[in-house]
Amino acid sequence: MLCPGSAAPTDFHARVISYLSVANVSAQANGHYEDSLKQARKVLKELNKWSKYDVRNKTELLANIHSCLGNGYLETGDYNKALTHHTTDYDLANKK
Repeated sequence: MLCPGSAAPTDFHARVISYLSVANVSAQANGHYEDSLKQARKVLKELNKWSKYDVRNKTELLANIHSCLGNGYLETGDYNKALTHHTTDYDLANKK
């Protein structure tokens, strides 16, 4: 996982996007929901270390990660956490 200060934010963007488009979808598609949740939590933790000035589309990335978390929790039957993360996704997506 990329740590803040270790590379340019554009490298971080590439890693987050790669995670979202490959690892999470693959893990969830194969029924590995716990792995998907673990990966999403790691990405969320790392992304939260960056400021909105370091990562231009931080809000969009946060919304996508919360959506992934919501989907994972939905599949594992943790409906309260699923609702929390999907609500956060919705709120971030509607932020102006």
